[in-house]
Amino acid sequence: MEIYVNLFAAVIAVYCLITTLLNLRFLKGFQQFTEKEVLDEEALVSILIPARDESSSIEMCLQSLSGQTYRNLEILVLDDRSTDNTFDVVNIYGKIDSRVKVIKGSDLESGWIGKHWACHQLSGLASGDYLLFVDADTSLRPEAIRTAKILSSSQNNDLVTLMPYRSKTCVLEYFLFPFIDWIIVSWLPLKLSQKLKISFMSASFGQFMFFRRKAYSGCGGHEAVKDIPTDDMELGRRVKRTGFGWGLYDGVNLVETTSYSSSIETLLGISRSIFPALSHSFITLILFSVCLMGLGFYPIYFIFTNLLLDYSHIGTDLGLAIVAFISILISWGMVCRSFSHGILSVPLYPLSIALMILAAFYSMVSYTVGFTAWKGRAVKVKKVRL
Repeated sequence: MEIYVNLFAAVIAVYCLITTLLNLRFLKGFQQFTEKEVLDEEALVSILIPARDESSSIEMCLQSLSGQTYRNLEILVLDDRSTDNTFDVVNIYGKIDSRVKVIKGSDLESGWIGKHWACHQLSGLASGDYLLFVDADTSLRPEAIRTAKILSSSQNNDLVTLMPYRSKTCVLEYFLFPFIDWIIVSWLPLKLSQKLKISFMSASFGQFMFFRRKAYSGCGGHEAVKDIPTDDMELGRRVKRTGFGWGLYDGVNLVETTSYSSSIETLLGISRSIFPALSHSFITLILFSVCLMGLGFYPIYFIFTNLLLDYSHIGTDLGLAIVAFISILISWGMVCRSFSHGILSVPLYPLSIALMILAAFYSMVSYTVGFTAWKGRAVKVKKVRL
């Protein structure tokens, strides 16, 4: 039995390592053609920012947008019934940059998640040929929009989404953020997924989603995902499902986000997405957890018990365990280096996996009981499945 578990772990770990190597090369590859491309700046880009109680971060976001090298922009902020002075902050900034407009959002309609309703309202007000959804706690480097525009035109991407750099402000983020990047980069073959129209072979990031208007409308927009917590993931899947082009690229040097202010807020924020990403399925959650534990913990346990405590069991099964351990360690290290997570995140990867599994079960419980909430609003789903 042990040899089969180690064989499983070794095969999956080697797959993760190979996929990581190919994906990191692909993610960085866009730089070679963005530097050469001559950009037509006639197209208007509408930047759409839903904001609810974001007075502490929205100005930083707006400053980064004002400094974009791509200048043909309209910047629309929807104040989603904030209880702070978000509206006033944006309104004052609009006097500095006339492209910035702030709109008072209407009451949340039944059946909608709050942020999705805000994005839907913004899309109806936008005039641009392209729609860029950005979170209020996100800032962009000057070349970000220009790069996305080039990626859209040169690579025939109707949706360009960028993996952001996540600045860390609390302990839990140092463990969960590396896992998020690793699970995508080491499991999803990105170059292949862009060619295939298989919808689940995609990953999109709500901090930066750059749509051609026709693709946003053609996939149904936020109205089609109005009650799905993982709107970014589902919109990416719907783009592919409806035949449009989708592309995910490395945005570490282009997009920076500060999502949470404490470990509790981090747990609540990340857990909102985990169980929905697993299709609200208890069985999928169990399989997901068992696979991660077998990959992240069993090889270490086997090496320790059979090499350090009992020298007589050195054989094929031990070799497989070592291959699995080294492959995961290398793939995790490459992702941490590429996405600026720090060297200490590498040897502590089992703790990252354990904390993510705990967060996943908390996510299941919160949705099952019905107390999942964000920004003071309940997040409800249609069903929790076996």
